[in-house]
Amino acid sequence: MNNQTISFASGKGGSGKTIIVANIAYALSKINQKTLLIDCDFSTRGLSFFITKGLTDYQPNNCLLEYIKGDIKIGDVVPLHISDNIHLIAPTKAIEETIHFETTNPESYSVALYELLQNFKNDYSVILIDTQSGTDWKSTLACSLADLSVLVTEEDKTSFRVTSIINNLIQDLASKKNIENDAIIKKNIRRGAFILNRCVREQSEDVISFLETGLLQSKYISTILYEPKVKLAFLLDDFVLEKYPEAEFSIKICEIIDTIFKESESIHNTISKLKNEFSERKESSLKMEKRPMIRIKSLTFITMYLVLAVAVFSIYFQGLQSDLIRIFLLVIVAILGWEFLEIIRITEKR
Repeated sequence: MNNQTISFASGKGGSGKTIIVANIAYALSKINQKTLLIDCDFSTRGLSFFITKGLTDYQPNNCLLEYIKGDIKIGDVVPLHISDNIHLIAPTKAIEETIHFETTNPESYSVALYELLQNFKNDYSVILIDTQSGTDWKSTLACSLADLSVLVTEEDKTSFRVTSIINNLIQDLASKKNIENDAIIKKNIRRGAFILNRCVREQSEDVISFLETGLLQSKYISTILYEPKVKLAFLLDDFVLEKYPEAEFSIKICEIIDTIFKESESIHNTISKLKNEFSERKESSLKMEKRPMIRIKSLTFITMYLVLAVAVFSIYFQGLQSDLIRIFLLVIVAILGWEFLEIIRITEKR
């Protein structure tokens, strides 16, 4: 089932939400799913900065704020083409314009964003919305308009608590407790979902169950472990999946897409192939990383053997008169040497 709108939110900054959104878009583009990114983070414009590799100024028709303020009509909004399958609507033309947005009425913002989503829904397989971290009303309103709201949280207690608050706000809006306009908010929004990011270890089933049924009241999607490569790619404005396809993060992104779009057979089949490709690269990378260590171990074995051989010759051979005993010791040393070489050969093959 394509033509879905997925929003992403987080309780606090630094959760890794934006890089997850960007890499999901990249993975979808690799399997020929045309994706529209809408950057609703009016405070930092992090997704726009990342996806355009630091571009700071945009044309008015590329921006969400220009349309919301009424400066351009919905038909004049033209997403910025990042690649054939990734397009972007930036939040503002420039950082300075953010200050004007604070006076915007929440209801008019909801109407404008809803109409924008409806206008582009049939042009894209997937629409991904990146929102500002925290409980900002613009973020919760944007999430309430999506088919699915994905919460990205770290594994500390504060993140869990704030994420729980955000989820409650989104669900309240989605069930029309705070907004009365039937044309805007959907009655049957799916329950939210969450991703545990930058974790030091996999979480136990008990913890996941508590978060799903208790604290977060959302469906668990995946746990992403901390990897230095992910941070490095983000600092370099590179997609992790492009720069480090062998990273565990790349495989996890494929699994997340497969979970979110599990009803789409075409996405499932193609993303599974991409995941297998990344898994093979990871396996190959691990072998390459092990080779230097294997060589060190091999040299250690050889050195130990040579020391043993010299010791045998120097200690025993000089005081022995029997040729038979000398031949016997030589055979023992030769057998040990051959065994060492066999171990090294088999280990290096693996």
